[in-house]
Amino acid sequence: MEGSVDETTKAVSNLAVYSSSSDPAAGEETISKNARKKELKMKQKEEERRRKEEKKRRKEAERGATKASSQSQKPAADDEDMDPTQYLENRKRYLEIQKKEGKNPYPHKFFVSMSIIGYIANYGGLGNGDHLEDISVSLAGRIISKRSSSSKLFFYDLHGGGAKVQVMADARSY
Repeated sequence: MEGSVDETTKAVSNLAVYSSSSDPAAGEETISKNARKKELKMKQKEEERRRKEEKKRRKEAERGATKASSQSQKPAADDEDMDPTQYLENRKRYLEIQKKEGKNPYPHKFFVSMSIIGYIANYGGLGNGDHLEDISVSLAGRIISKRSSSSKLFFYDLHGGGAKVQVMADARSY
């Protein structure tokens, strides 16, 4: 880009020299200074367009090479920082691996020990901050919202069967 600015300034200064030295009586064709500037700008735009296309072709070639090498890699651990196309490719690769191993990537059933309404009936009497660490319960529903209170404390709103439960997930407990 810096080189093109220098070239532009040189070309503009040359325009002034050429336009003052051209003599219509000598049989030369006279082009106005504005026409020369327009011509110069058109050439610069064309050159920029050519450079961009060249850069684009190089990037495409690099992507093709990286795709071939990334086919053998395992999916990355942090999916949030990934490009959407890369995430999709990793997900497809994971599904293929699961199918080859004979595992169903979309299991038909999920073991649920009780419904959300039953959970509220059994444990609704617990006070704020009470924990039952020796009991394990599995519930099924849709997570409607996820909020973080800190880096180690998350709250989930689980809806299902016409009822709602707020789940507090504390990393220090696990």
